[in-house]
Amino acid sequence: MKYYKNGGFYDKEIHGLTLAGGDAGQIEECWAAFIADAVEITEEHWLELLNGQSSGKLIQPDENGYPVLVDPPDNTEEVRQALALKSAKAKLDELQRVAAVRAIPLEDDETALAVAPACPDWLAGTHYEACDIVNHNGQAYKVIQAVDALENQPPDAEGMLAVYRPLVPEHAGTLEDPIPFADGMDVYNGKYYTYNEETYLAKADMLPCTWPPGTEGVWQWEKQSDGVSEQ
Repeated sequence: MKYYKNGGFYDKEIHGLTLAGGDAGQIEECWAAFIADAVEITEEHWLELLNGQSSGKLIQPDENGYPVLVDPPDNTEEVRQALALKSAKAKLDELQRVAAVRAIPLEDDETALAVAPACPDWLAGTHYEACDIVNHNGQAYKVIQAVDALENQPPDAEGMLAVYRPLVPEHAGTLEDPIPFADGMDVYNGKYYTYNEETYLAKADMLPCTWPPGTEGVWQWEKQSDGVSEQ
C-alpha cells in the first residue's frame, strides 16, 4: 500500500527507517504520525499514475487531496517546471534512502536485512560506499569498503569477501534452528548450519567461510543425521 502526501509517494518499507531517523524500534510510531494526514492509495493506482506520468500527464491532487492524472498545461515553462520539480523530489527520496542505509552500523545485520528489499540490485559501473546494501542473485550484501563495481567482480565472485559481505537472517544456530549457509559468511565453532537440505555442525571458526558444508577434505564441517554426527 502506498501513501500520497505533499506531492510525493511514500512506502513504509522504503521510507519508514528514514522517518524514524535510523531507529528501527521507532518505525511504527513515526510512520503512523507521518501518514495521519496522507492519502492511502492502492498499488494498482500508484502504477497507473506512474504510467500516465511517463506518457506526459501530470500527477496532481484533486479537491480531496487524492492524486489524479491531468493533462499538462499549454504553457511550456509550466511543464518544464513541473518536470523539474518531479525530478528534484525523486532525487531527494533517493538521497534520503541512501543516507538512512549508510547510517546502519556495519555490525547491525538485523536492520540491514529489514531494509534490503528496498535497496537496489548490484549494478556494474556503479560506485558504492561502505555500508551500502545491494542485492545480487537473490542474496543481500552489505558493502564493507568503497568500490567501483566491475562486471567481472560481482558480490558472489571469488575474492570479493573483503568488499561485499552476505547478509543472512538471524537464527539461533542450534540443531533446532540452524543457520542457512551463504558463501562468504562468518561461521562460528559450535553453531549448526544448513546447506543443500542437510545440517552441519561447525567444528571451528571460519571468518569468513569459503568452503561450503560437505566440501571434501574439510574437517571443520561435521554432517548431522537425525541429530547425530556422522563420523
